[in-house]
Amino acid sequence: AYTLGMKWRVCREGAAIGGALLTGYLAVLLVKAVVTGGPMQGYPSSLYVDGLSALVVLLVSIVILVIVGYSIRYMEHQVEQGLTSHRRLVLYYGSLMLFAAVMLWVCLTNNMIWLYVALEGTTLATALLVCFYWKWEGLEASYKYVLLVVTGLCFALFGTVLLYSAAAQY
Repeated sequence: AYTLGMKWRVCREGAAIGGALLTGYLAVLLVKAVVTGGPMQGYPSSLYVDGLSALVVLLVSIVILVIVGYSIRYMEHQVEQGLTSHRRLVLYYGSLMLFAAVMLWVCLTNNMIWLYVALEGTTLATALLVCFYWKWEGLEASYKYVLLVVTGLCFALFGTVLLYSAAAQY
């Protein structure tokens, strides 16, 4: 999709819209399955879906669909103004889809360590989106964002380790 996206706008933006629509459709099916059959587990027990996580998956999918739909016109306007190129839009849509994937992973994980890894993934994907234009202000904001969030997540990881060690049976 990377090489096709650089050559054809339809492939680049079509892949983003198609991915967002497919995610939304699968989220609706997931909500239906959870409502009718109760909570579900997957990949031995690393993934878990109950009513709340299914609702959050549906909301994330709807928001991503709206963002992708809005981004098509907005990013085309940015290209027309000369602020970015069609070639760089592949990075934008790729980063956006990466962010959507790790956000859904955050909603579905059943393991605190994998939750931490997924949250770090959202941090990196967001940093790529913040510094997309490669201007000094964006790079500085991205650096500060990563520094702030990683510091907070390190404290959260420390708390998780303490919680696991306190709950462990010796």
